[in-house]
Amino acid sequence: MFVLWQLPSLTALIIAACVFGFCYGANLVLLPTIIGNYYSPSAFASVNGFMFPFQFGLASLTPVLAGYVYDITKSYDWAYIVVLLLLTVAFICAYHGNASIKVGACEKRLLLIIHS
Repeated sequence: MFVLWQLPSLTALIIAACVFGFCYGANLVLLPTIIGNYYSPSAFASVNGFMFPFQFGLASLTPVLAGYVYDITKSYDWAYIVVLLLLTVAFICAYHGNASIKVGACEKRLLLIIHS
C-alpha cells in the first residue's frame, strides 16, 4: 500500500485494486471464522456485534476523510501515510498480542492420531 499512489500505469493500478479487493474480501470471510474458533460459540454474536460496526464504520469514513485531505492538500499522500501508520500500529499490536489458541475436541483427537 505504501507505493500504491505512486504506481506508474493503469495496469499496475488495476492489479493493485484486484489484490486489495481479494484481501478485503478475505477479511470479511476470515474474521468471523477466526472469532468463531477463538471465542466460544455463545460469545460469537456479541463479539461480532461489537467489532463490525467499528470496522465498517471506519472503512466507510476513510474515503470521505481521504477526500477531505485531498481538498486541503491537493494530494492523497497524507491520507495514505496516515492509513499506513495506522496499519503498522495494528500489525505491531496483533504481532505482540497474547492470543492463546484454543484447540477443540476434534483437533485434540486429530493431534493424538498424528503423534501416535
